[in-house]
Amino acid sequence: MTFRRDDILYLLRRLSTLAKAEGTTLEVAFYGGSCLLLAYDYQDRQLTKDIDAIFQQNEIAKALIHKIAKEEDLPEDWIDAGVRQFLSPVGTTYVSRLPELKSLPNLKISFPTAEYLIAMKIRSSVRARFGYEGDLTDLRFLARKTGLRSMDEVQAILDRFFDDEVIPVRAEEVLQEVIDETTKKT
Repeated sequence: MTFRRDDILYLLRRLSTLAKAEGTTLEVAFYGGSCLLLAYDYQDRQLTKDIDAIFQQNEIAKALIHKIAKEEDLPEDWIDAGVRQFLSPVGTTYVSRLPELKSLPNLKISFPTAEYLIAMKIRSSVRARFGYEGDLTDLRFLARKTGLRSMDEVQAILDRFFDDEVIPVRAEEVLQEVIDETTKKT
């Protein structure tokens, strides 16, 4: 299953409507590809294979997500909380100010900062799955967007969120390529 930005927005509108009917506001943080599609204007990425998100009101959210899965003929795990394994105890998020998300009154949506997302993508890039290069492609985009200029800067970002981690070889190669491109332009 894959999701486009419009698919995600449609599902979030439905989730907001269901939360309103329950008399609650759900707090949710998006990560991964869905975060890049919604918050970072990633034009080259048109799809995400899953919607990585963590809800504060887990039990209420689970029930509403399950209801939407049935209504829309989606898999039970159309929202994937597996991203927890890549979270940092000091990770930082910000509440969305995007108009299409602000118009969802019963959802309080947040996203990781770009630097936090870089650190998470570095950690997840170790686990290539069947030739899937998504994390590395996302890492290229984020490195360009933030203007990373050295591997020391990258390591400092990783250290801020995950003590004593080293940059995996695959991620280092991708990041060095982007840094080299950036420094050639200046």
